[in-house]
Amino acid sequence: GASGAASMGEAADAQSFIEQALIEVVAHEVGHTLGLRHNFKGSAAYSLSELSEPGRTSLTASVMDYTAPMVPSDRAKQRQYYSTSVGAYDHWAIRYGYTVVEGEVSGEQHPLLAEIAAEGASRRELAFATDEDHPRSDGVDPTASTWDMSSDPVAFFTDRLALAQKLLSTAAERTVLPGESWTRQAHAVDEFMRAALLAGSYVAKHLGGYVFSRGHRGDAGAAPPVVPVDASAQVRALSLALQVVTQSFWLPAAAAAARMPRHVGFGTAGTPCGESASLDEYCLGLGPPSLVRRAAKIRKLVLLQLVQPQRLSGLAEHEWEVEQGGLSTAAVDEPGGGDDAAQWETPPAAVGSSVGGGEEGAEAAEWAAALEGSP
Repeated sequence: GASGAASMGEAADAQSFIEQALIEVVAHEVGHTLGLRHNFKGSAAYSLSELSEPGRTSLTASVMDYTAPMVPSDRAKQRQYYSTSVGAYDHWAIRYGYTVVEGEVSGEQHPLLAEIAAEGASRRELAFATDEDHPRSDGVDPTASTWDMSSDPVAFFTDRLALAQKLLSTAAERTVLPGESWTRQAHAVDEFMRAALLAGSYVAKHLGGYVFSRGHRGDAGAAPPVVPVDASAQVRALSLALQVVTQSFWLPAAAAAARMPRHVGFGTAGTPCGESASLDEYCLGLGPPSLVRRAAKIRKLVLLQLVQPQRLSGLAEHEWEVEQGGLSTAAVDEPGGGDDAAQWETPPAAVGSSVGGGEEGAEAAEWAAALEGSP
């Protein structure tokens, strides 16, 4: 019947997901054995629309990136989950490192190798950033990040949160099967919280941020070595980060977590349940989800990302460039818009809505109502 066909389809998707993930991991580690370093700009090579093209097997310019699985909120756009072939950067780097040349001199770049290297100046797929470029959320280049995808990270994380909200609406049915403990539902809410933390933290890199290029002076077609992130991109990023901070953003999680028990106890050396690597855990107790406390912690972490010293310093540098007439201050009318923007299952609060003061009581009442409802 239809339900059986749907189950078979989900099983096939799960098998493809696992196989593609293994292929990408193996290719990444083989790259290391061949001498390649991490390249965290690989995932910024292609747009979201390019990533949804039928037949595409490489989702990044380099398998040496740390990428998130490509799972659009619009399931009709689903293609590859992970790369199953190496990228343009990988081919280029191996060609440079393993091309046999005659007459090499120690300490000097052979003309043939210089010719190969020069290709990287003008091709976006050959951009490079590695561990020293701070690819985590503490960095300043939003195109050099772990766990993102596409040339528009804000659109990617917007869509990732839209997917998380859709899945939360059916969390109980999808994660707790007949005969299983309701504590399994906690994992679905945990993933939503992780998605929110990643989105808010990583888009914060746009604020006062810069995009760096390794092109040399005189390289034909090379991008400028340092380019401040465009003001409109910063506005979109701030919009998304502030939505994660607002209390109403968390209402879908509150509804999904209604009367959701969580295992409590202690692990090795008194660590909380689930945070110990040891099997010697005593976590048979049941407790409340503690959603408000955990959501408040994530909101605090995102706010701290927005006001990190390098963000404020970068904004001051940008302002100085504006005063010198070197940086556009143009903003978009609707931050987060565009062809790649996702449709929210439950729209987050509008940017500029209060997270305190007179509206706090109404938001608190809405929060309480969501907690009272049954999933």
